[in-house]
Order: sequence, then structure tokens, then C-alpha cells
Amino acid sequence: MNVSRLFAIAANTLRELLRDRVLYLFALYTLIFVFCVRFIPMVSLGAGDQILLDIGLGLIHLLCVVLVILLGVSMVIKEFEKRTILVLMAKPASFSELLVGKHWGLVAVMGLLVLGLGSIYSGLLLVNGVAIPIGAIAVALLFLLLQLALLGAIALCLGTFLGTNLGLIIGYGIYVIGLLSQSLLSISKVSDNPALEKVCRVIYWTVPNLSRLNLQNDAVYGILPAADVLFASAIYGVLYTVMMLAIATLILSRRQF
Repeated sequence: MNVSRLFAIAANTLRELLRDRVLYLFALYTLIFVFCVRFIPMVSLGAGDQILLDIGLGLIHLLCVVLVILLGVSMVIKEFEKRTILVLMAKPASFSELLVGKHWGLVAVMGLLVLGLGSIYSGLLLVNGVAIPIGAIAVALLFLLLQLALLGAIALCLGTFLGTNLGLIIGYGIYVIGLLSQSLLSISKVSDNPALEKVCRVIYWTVPNLSRLNLQNDAVYGILPAADVLFASAIYGVLYTVMMLAIATLILSRRQF
């Protein structure tokens, strides 16, 4: 791969996504969280601070996940619909450079969103006197970005062979199943139904275990897994992302234009 071409594609993707007004997400998040900050303490019976920590971080997670799958699936499909991929094919850039460059641009946008939303989250809580476990929250946001990078790669892969609607349905389905991956494994261990046990195990080993990259529930209490567990989870996320981009490249290279 040519690094200069990768950066050129990534920069162009970043500009395109910013022009799509994705940064309006800052305004949406601020409006929702300001409402929560104002009214949740009135009905929380003394547990308002912990609820706000949880809701604010969960809202960042939800908004970013919805957006990354939407952008990732539609990104390649737009190239097909506008026929701009034919122009790219006539240039030296390969399919792998196209997908990796677009993925880098997508991850850059999500990085800006996570950083910006995390700053708004922390600022609003501090202004309202809520104590924040900064270190744990920062690590949780970093792992959220790893999760978004993985979901973006999956969405790009789906966009290479599916339409927008079906790609979005499957993409969001993979996200939900990925979060429930550990539960599926537990079900397979206690189930008396061999067919159900087999299905659960197949899903567990096929769909990425996104719960490994979701530290939200413990981070709001200032709790993090051990360093070796964090390192193993980060490597898992990176390797799975690389695998999905490789699969997407293979599919795209075999597609008839």
C-alpha cells in the first residue's frame, strides 16, 4: 500500500463526512444531556450523580454507534451509485487502499466526535459539581473508539455487497448480538437443547465479542479491568478490524462493475 495515497483518501473522506454535518451531533448531545442534568437530580432520590455519569456515557456510545454504522454502510454504496468508483479504478489506488483510506477517514471523524462529546460530557458534569473518575472514563472512551473502528470496518464490508437498508439492519443486528455475546455463551453452557447450544456457539464464534470493548458499566464507578485484560481486548479489536477490512477488500475485488 502507498501511504501517501492512503492519507489522501482518508483526508478526502474526512472532508466529505464533515460536509455531511456529522458535527451537528454535538448540538444534539448537548441538548439531551443538558435536559438530563437539569431534571434527573429532581427525581433520582439522591442517586443523581451516578445516573448522570451512566446516562451521559451511554448516550455518547449510542449516538456514535448509530452514526458509524450508518456512515460506514452508505460510504461504499455512494461510490457505486455515483459511479465514482469507476474513476478510482482508473487510478493507481487499489481496492485495499480505497477501503483502508476510507476507514481511516471514518475513524478520524469518530475520534473527533468521541473527543468532543467526551469534553462536553465532562464539562457539564464538572460545572454541576458531579465527581468524575477521569482516568476510567478516558480509558472507556478510548475503547469506545476501538469498538467504533471495528463497527466501521464491519459496516464498510456490508456496504460492498448489500444495499443500504439491509446493510443497516444487519449492521445494527451484529452490534446488538456482539454486546450479548457473553450471554449467548452462558446460554449454550446451561442449555439442554443441543440445537440451541450449537446455534449459540456458532454465533459466539462468528460475531465479534463487542462486550470486550465496552467498559462503560464499570468505568462510571472508577473500575477498570487489569492491564493485561485491557491489552488483550485492544489487540482483539485491532485484529478483528484488520480481518473485516481484508474480507471487504476481497469482496470488492471480485465484484463486477
